[in-house]
Amino acid sequence: MAKDIYQRLEQDHREMQQMMGRLSERFDDRTFKKLATELTAHTVAEEKVLYHAVVKEEPAHQPVLEGYEEHHVAELILRELKSNQHGTDRWKAKFKVLKENVEHHIEEEESTMFSAVREVLPQQEAQKMVSKFESEKRKHH
Repeated sequence: MAKDIYQRLEQDHREMQQMMGRLSERFDDRTFKKLATELTAHTVAEEKVLYHAVVKEEPAHQPVLEGYEEHHVAELILRELKSNQHGTDRWKAKFKVLKENVEHHIEEEESTMFSAVREVLPQQEAQKMVSKFESEKRKHH
């Protein structure tokens, strides 16, 4: 089990990066559906558990607001991917944009945002957030 919310989120990030990598090489409907479910559950739980807790605190405020917006963009692209014919050239181009967006978000989140959040979130609270995150994520699977 993850020792704190940062480690737990990073576990999800690695899993999503692996799925996106596989989908970049070859489309597979089952992997895409799993990615879509995981990405949605992750972003909703992360926003409710971590973002909500620190959004009003400096220096986390601006990075968290950007995180909300990056999640929003990913959800928009994901919604379009779900409704378009899978595996076409246009779908692949749109998927590449999703992948780049999510990878950029992960990189910023794990560096800039986590660093800012650590300044305002006590480590004990970061540890307690793991079970809250798991519970919230289960609601969206």
